[in-house]
Amino acid sequence: MHPDLVEQLKPLGGVVIDFVDNGPQQRGFTINTKIKPGAADCSGCGDGDTGCGDGGH
Repeated sequence: MHPDLVEQLKPLGGVVIDFVDNGPQQRGFTINTKIKPGAADCSGCGDGDTGCGDGGH
């Protein structure tokens, strides 16, 4: 990975790359961060300051 991207992802615990095999039509790699950013859970919740990233939808 590009060194700048590595630095940007450090606060999120780095990157996890997994291979998923759910049958012939659902195989591939998933790329996630170890710690989910709060904003990722807030799509459709309104503004990001409502605390919806705490899992309390």
